[in-house]
Amino acid sequence: MPRLAHDVSMLIRLKARHGWVEFARWYHVTGSDPINDASAIDRLYQVYVALLFLATLFLTWLSALDYAATIGAAIGIDTCLQIASLLWIAPLAFFAFLLIRHLRSCPVKMTHPDILWLAPNLNPASWPLSGLALALPLSLMLGALVGFFVGTALQLAVSPSDTSILFALSAAGATALSRALGMTRHLMPGLPLKIDARSLVRANALYADLQPLRAWAAHAPGAYEEAKRRKLMASRRPFLELPDLQGRKLLIARAALSLARQREGIPKLIVWGACVIPLGAIVASSAPAMWAALAWIVTAASLIPASREMTRVFSDDTRVRIVGDFIAVPRFELLLMDSLPATALVVLASSLVIIAAWALGALSANAMAAFAIEISLILALLFAGGISPSAHGAVRRGPTYDLLVLGQLMLVAILSLANPALAAVAGCAYAAFLGVLYYQVLQAPKPLAFPPAHSPWKRVIARETSNKPSQHI
Repeated sequence: MPRLAHDVSMLIRLKARHGWVEFARWYHVTGSDPINDASAIDRLYQVYVALLFLATLFLTWLSALDYAATIGAAIGIDTCLQIASLLWIAPLAFFAFLLIRHLRSCPVKMTHPDILWLAPNLNPASWPLSGLALALPLSLMLGALVGFFVGTALQLAVSPSDTSILFALSAAGATALSRALGMTRHLMPGLPLKIDARSLVRANALYADLQPLRAWAAHAPGAYEEAKRRKLMASRRPFLELPDLQGRKLLIARAALSLARQREGIPKLIVWGACVIPLGAIVASSAPAMWAALAWIVTAASLIPASREMTRVFSDDTRVRIVGDFIAVPRFELLLMDSLPATALVVLASSLVIIAAWALGALSANAMAAFAIEISLILALLFAGGISPSAHGAVRRGPTYDLLVLGQLMLVAILSLANPALAAVAGCAYAAFLGVLYYQVLQAPKPLAFPPAHSPWKRVIARETSNKPSQHI
């Protein structure tokens, strides 16, 4: 027991140090390094950035509570009582989510240095215990925040503080139980209470390979995501098959198959479709306060890289010339066909959220403005992905994707402070402008021949299909 406690405490200190290094790495995006920049001016700037970030989070939290209270007052006490009687489903759903996650991937995470130096020398039980010691505080905090939000929405039937405590304890229990069940796959045969260190090492092979790439996450998030995606795809067996279709139906089916096989992009689409876009539409259509619009802009701007998933298939097709030249479809149509499955998922998720908000009385008379803003945001993401130079393999030619999307976000948020209808009209006009710009300036208006005239494969195909015998061995 003393050795086990020592190993657990050492791993906790090591994880805390890793967390501090990771925090410093992300802090680099502000132009400062908390580890090496230790002068008084640097420390003052770092404190300023931290306070600004915390203030944004606090204002966003207040805005969320305000909307929750508005929704609760709109649905009435009877509906609140009905929903409160079903709150027990939330902890069970959270437990099911964690259980599936821990059964699919090992709850213990090891890097290559951990595998080489620590795994052979530490008690195997110290790994799950240290991970649980770090996960429990996070689950308690997350459960408390979610519970207080739900309790604020249902304050006509329940107490927010009681709901916060209930959700926090339920989240902690779900975390502990799901991790324990996830570790059952790594127990030694015949010794049900002893963990197999070799099984933990095998389960962490892919995770250890991905860890060195995290150094790119702050400075080059696009390169990091691409490298991570390739690592995951290389370790995964392909599933499903491309149906026997022709023409544009084949392109749509191929895009849907790519989305299913590279499923890491689906949560990104859901985040934008179920959170960012409907939240922006609801906020902008209700003449918000300045702090609410600012909070939404900051949140959406930080998630812009995730929105690239809408046009990822199109970017893959046009970035690699040998692939794009053999697709005999105009670029404008190729953008629509390749992005249709992902765009449909975003439209469905955002529409369902906005319809639910309208049914609960959170939109009132501004429903049309909210739907118009929703469509304008989705179209802006779509056309910005086609205009972005990175989607065509170009370097520093034309406006970047982040700049085009940020322009749409700021336009809608700023004009919504004056008039929601004006924000909706301006947002639609901006999206239409991006569509016209892409169609008239950057698209390839004529389908490419198959094979392309400049392609070396044309000579090969001509030789193989001719009636004359080949001159080559």
